[in-house]
This record gives sequence, structure tokens and C-alpha cells, in this order.
Amino acid sequence: MNSKSRLGRDSFELAQTTLLEKGFNLKKSRCYLRATDLFNDAKSFVNEIETMIIGGGDGTLNGATNLLVNSNTRLGVLPLGTGNAFARDLGIASNVDEAIEVILEGRTEELDVGKCGDYYFVNVVTAGLSSQIAQNLTGPMKKKFGKAVYLFAVFRALKDIKSFWLKIETENGTKEFESIQVVIGNGHYHGGPFPVSPDASLTTGRQSIYIVESSTKLSLLKYALALPTGLQGLMSQVHAEEAVSGKITTLPSKTVTIDGENRGRTPIIFSTAAQSLKVIVPKNFAG
Repeated sequence: MNSKSRLGRDSFELAQTTLLEKGFNLKKSRCYLRATDLFNDAKSFVNEIETMIIGGGDGTLNGATNLLVNSNTRLGVLPLGTGNAFARDLGIASNVDEAIEVILEGRTEELDVGKCGDYYFVNVVTAGLSSQIAQNLTGPMKKKFGKAVYLFAVFRALKDIKSFWLKIETENGTKEFESIQVVIGNGHYHGGPFPVSPDASLTTGRQSIYIVESSTKLSLLKYALALPTGLQGLMSQVHAEEAVSGKITTLPSKTVTIDGENRGRTPIIFSTAAQSLKVIVPKNFAG
């Protein structure tokens, strides 16, 4: 467990005790102050154990994904962050007892994972507005305001964002835009509670993409208000498509955010690693 996640410090003992009481055979359990220590230690267990349970936010679970993709070890999810987009996709509540119930009683599903450059991702890759939002979010803000901090960060970023030229090349063709935002979604949610699109999921074998074109302040406000519904792709100033792979180029070069962490700059090449991550999901998981 990553103790730097919002609920990590308070949840470690509860999770460990509950698992042991339920008869789970724990080979090892640790609470880490640094995510790098967690991943360095976890490397030695990949393919050696049946299940690796990771407690933390989306950034921590992204790191676990990069360890476990294409391995024989399945991932058990304890969502302890602020947004918990991956857990939302899986239908796992941000509650230790309920999450452990899924680990003990759920089933194993092989899920899609996206890849951007050298990094795998389970949620989204973004450039533009979302990267600005990520920069505006701080640990103390997340702890104090919880999920409400995302909407505040959206409106703050919209105030400061500047447009840029963007070219997207996929199997669907090549298009160019004057844009403020591009989102490549592997799962259903991004930015915490916001759907990428109504049909986006972890099992389609494709990435759900939308690009917000530069427009009036009123149109951008409408975009922000549409985010909770996932219907932003229907707006005239938003381009939406699905693709297995592609390339995105921008001028000027923009910071790229992968599952909430800044990871390099554009241009980027992305692809889909279908059914490459074994995850314990609820029995009623439908994709």
C-alpha cells in the first residue's frame, strides 16, 4: 500500500487485518512512504504469486499496471486516492471492506491496457487542459476538498488555457485542429468522475479519443458542464473517435499526462494492448 494516497495511512492496518481474518494467505504486506519503494519491492513478486493487492490512487495503480501487464499475476485493487477512476471503471467502491470483498469473492478478467511511448496506462493520456488541471491539483487540496477539487481545477484551467495546433493520425485517417485538449481514454472515466464517452470501456480493444477545439468562452463553459455526463463528444466543437493506435503531434510541444502523472511531451505514439492485464473484478462486472 502507498501511504501517500489520501486514505492510505488509515487503511493499511484495516486491510491487513481483514484479509487475515478472512483466511487470505498473505505472503507479504507493507506500507510504503514512497511509491518507488513499493514498485522496486513488488518487482520480485511478479509471476511468483497469484495475486498482488495494491492500495493507492490512480497513479499508484498505474505503476502496478506497468509491472503486471502481460504477467501471470493478477491485480487486486484497493482504491485509496481522490479520483479512483480505475476503480470506478471496475465498479469497486472506495471502501476497504467492500474492496476486499471483491478481492475474495470476485472473478478474474483480462482487461485492455493502453500504451503511450514506454508507459502503459489504464485510464487516460491527455495533453492540454487536463495536464493544466493536473498541475493545479495539489496533495493538500485533494485531502481538504476530495472529489469536488476536480471541478474547481477544471474552471481554473479553462481560464488560463491557450490553444495549440494538433494533428491526430489513426487508422481512421489524419485530422488537424486548433485545440485546447486531447484525451485518449482506455477506460470509461477520466479526471476522476468524468466519463470519456458513454460507451468507453476496458474491454473494447480500442481507445476512446476526444479533442476539444478552441472556441468561445461560452462554448468552453458548456464543455465543462457536459463533462459529468460524458456527452461532450456530441458537441460541435468536440471531435470524437475510437482507434486501436495512432500518433498525436502538437505545436508547440505540450506536456503529456498519463494516468494523472506528467510523463514527457508531444509528439506521442499510442496503442492498445488488448486483454493484457489480469484484474480481480466484481462478479457483476460487465466491462
